[in-house]
Amino acid sequence: MVAIAATSYATPPSQVWQGRSRLEQARRDADQAEANARQLRTEAEQAEQEAQQSQARVSSVGAQVAQAENTYSAQVRKQIASASTNQTEAALAPASKPAANPLTVTASAKAVASEAWSKTSQAPSTGRFVNQSV
Repeated sequence: MVAIAATSYATPPSQVWQGRSRLEQARRDADQAEANARQLRTEAEQAEQEAQQSQARVSSVGAQVAQAENTYSAQVRKQIASASTNQTEAALAPASKPAANPLTVTASAKAVASEAWSKTSQAPSTGRFVNQSV
Protein backbone atom coordinates (compact mmCIF):
# COMPACT_ATOMS: atom_id res chain seq x y z
CA MET A 1 0.00 0.00 0.00
CA VAL A 2 2.86 2.26 0.51
CA ALA A 3 3.51 2.32 -3.22
CA ILE A 4 -0.07 3.25 -3.98
CA ALA A 5 -0.04 6.00 -1.45
CA ALA A 6 3.11 7.50 -2.89
CA THR A 7 1.69 7.67 -6.36
CA SER A 8 -1.55 9.18 -5.15
CA TYR A 9 0.35 12.03 -3.56
CA ALA A 10 2.55 12.49 -6.64
CA THR A 11 -0.37 13.36 -8.91
CA PRO A 12 -2.53 16.08 -7.52
CA PRO A 13 -6.23 15.51 -7.55
CA SER A 14 -8.33 17.15 -10.23
CA GLN A 15 -9.79 19.56 -7.68
CA VAL A 16 -6.33 21.07 -7.18
CA TRP A 17 -5.93 21.51 -10.93
CA GLN A 18 -9.34 23.09 -11.12
CA GLY A 19 -8.47 25.38 -8.21
CA ARG A 20 -5.23 26.45 -9.83
CA SER A 21 -7.00 26.99 -13.10
CA ARG A 22 -9.62 29.15 -11.42
CA LEU A 23 -6.88 31.06 -9.59
CA GLU A 24 -5.06 31.80 -12.86
CA GLN A 25 -8.32 32.84 -14.49
CA ALA A 26 -9.09 35.12 -11.56
CA ARG A 27 -5.61 36.69 -11.87
CA ARG A 28 -6.13 37.27 -15.58
CA ASP A 29 -9.54 38.78 -14.87
CA ALA A 30 -8.02 41.04 -12.19
CA ASP A 31 -5.25 42.15 -14.54
CA GLN A 32 -7.81 42.86 -17.24
CA ALA A 33 -9.97 44.80 -14.76
CA GLU A 34 -6.93 46.87 -13.70
CA ALA A 35 -6.11 47.61 -17.33
CA ASN A 36 -9.72 48.65 -17.96
CA ALA A 37 -9.64 50.82 -14.84
CA ARG A 38 -6.44 52.54 -16.02
CA GLN A 39 -7.98 53.11 -19.44
CA LEU A 40 -11.14 54.52 -17.88
CA ARG A 41 -9.07 56.82 -15.62
CA THR A 42 -7.19 58.10 -18.66
CA GLU A 43 -10.44 58.72 -20.52
CA ALA A 44 -11.92 60.42 -17.46
CA GLU A 45 -8.90 62.71 -17.18
CA GLN A 46 -9.19 63.58 -20.87
CA ALA A 47 -12.89 64.25 -20.46
CA GLU A 48 -12.17 66.44 -17.44
CA GLN A 49 -9.60 68.44 -19.42
CA GLU A 50 -12.06 68.86 -22.28
CA ALA A 51 -14.72 69.99 -19.82
CA GLN A 52 -12.35 72.56 -18.32
CA GLN A 53 -11.43 73.83 -21.79
CA SER A 54 -15.10 74.05 -22.69
CA GLN A 55 -15.81 75.97 -19.47
CA ALA A 56 -12.97 78.35 -20.32
CA ARG A 57 -14.47 78.88 -23.80
CA VAL A 58 -17.89 79.46 -22.24
CA SER A 59 -16.41 82.08 -19.92
CA SER A 60 -14.53 83.73 -22.77
CA VAL A 61 -17.56 83.83 -25.06
CA GLY A 62 -19.73 85.03 -22.17
CA ALA A 63 -17.32 87.91 -21.54
CA GLN A 64 -17.32 88.79 -25.24
CA VAL A 65 -21.12 88.73 -25.35
CA ALA A 66 -21.34 90.89 -22.24
CA GLN A 67 -18.89 93.36 -23.73
CA ALA A 68 -20.79 93.41 -27.02
CA GLU A 69 -24.08 93.91 -25.18
CA ASN A 70 -22.58 96.77 -23.16
CA THR A 71 -21.17 98.36 -26.30
CA TYR A 72 -24.43 97.89 -28.17
CA SER A 73 -26.47 99.18 -25.23
CA ALA A 74 -24.21 102.22 -24.94
CA GLN A 75 -24.57 102.91 -28.67
CA VAL A 76 -28.33 102.55 -28.49
CA ARG A 77 -28.51 104.84 -25.46
CA LYS A 78 -26.31 107.38 -27.25
CA GLN A 79 -28.51 107.21 -30.37
CA ILE A 80 -31.66 107.58 -28.29
CA ALA A 81 -30.17 110.52 -26.40
CA SER A 82 -28.99 112.11 -29.63
CA ALA A 83 -32.36 111.59 -31.29
CA SER A 84 -34.23 113.01 -28.32
CA THR A 85 -31.82 115.97 -28.17
CA ASN A 86 -32.34 116.61 -31.88
CA GLN A 87 -36.10 116.37 -31.47
CA THR A 88 -35.98 118.72 -28.48
CA GLU A 89 -33.81 121.20 -30.36
CA ALA A 90 -36.11 121.02 -33.36
CA ALA A 91 -39.15 121.60 -31.16
CA LEU A 92 -37.55 124.52 -29.33
CA ALA A 93 -35.98 126.13 -32.39
CA PRO A 94 -37.75 129.24 -33.71
CA ALA A 95 -39.86 128.79 -36.75
CA SER A 96 -37.74 128.90 -39.84
CA LYS A 97 -37.65 132.27 -41.50
CA PRO A 98 -39.71 132.55 -44.65
CA ALA A 99 -38.06 132.01 -47.96
CA ALA A 100 -36.66 135.10 -49.63
CA ASN A 101 -39.04 136.93 -51.97
CA PRO A 102 -37.86 136.20 -55.51
CA LEU A 103 -39.28 139.56 -56.66
CA THR A 104 -37.09 141.55 -54.27
CA VAL A 105 -34.63 143.80 -56.08
CA THR A 106 -31.03 143.16 -55.17
CA ALA A 107 -28.24 145.74 -55.20
CA SER A 108 -26.81 144.42 -58.46
CA ALA A 109 -30.22 144.52 -60.10
CA LYS A 110 -30.65 148.15 -58.97
CA ALA A 111 -27.28 149.05 -60.51
CA VAL A 112 -28.22 147.45 -63.81
CA ALA A 113 -31.59 149.20 -63.83
CA SER A 114 -30.14 152.61 -63.02
CA GLU A 115 -27.51 152.22 -65.73
CA ALA A 116 -30.19 151.31 -68.25
CA TRP A 117 -32.30 154.35 -67.27
CA SER A 118 -29.38 156.68 -67.43
CA LYS A 119 -28.73 155.71 -71.06
CA THR A 120 -32.22 156.69 -72.11
CA SER A 121 -33.15 160.29 -72.71
CA GLN A 122 -36.06 160.30 -70.37
CA ALA A 123 -36.31 158.34 -67.17
CA PRO A 124 -39.87 157.83 -65.99
CA SER A 125 -40.49 159.48 -62.68
CA THR A 126 -43.45 157.33 -61.71
CA GLY A 127 -41.94 154.01 -62.51
CA ARG A 128 -44.54 153.44 -65.22
CA PHE A 129 -43.90 153.00 -68.90
CA VAL A 130 -45.46 155.66 -71.02
CA ASN A 131 -46.20 155.09 -74.68
CA GLN A 132 -44.78 158.18 -76.39
CA SER A 133 -45.20 157.00 -79.95
CA VAL A 134 -48.73 158.21 -80.25
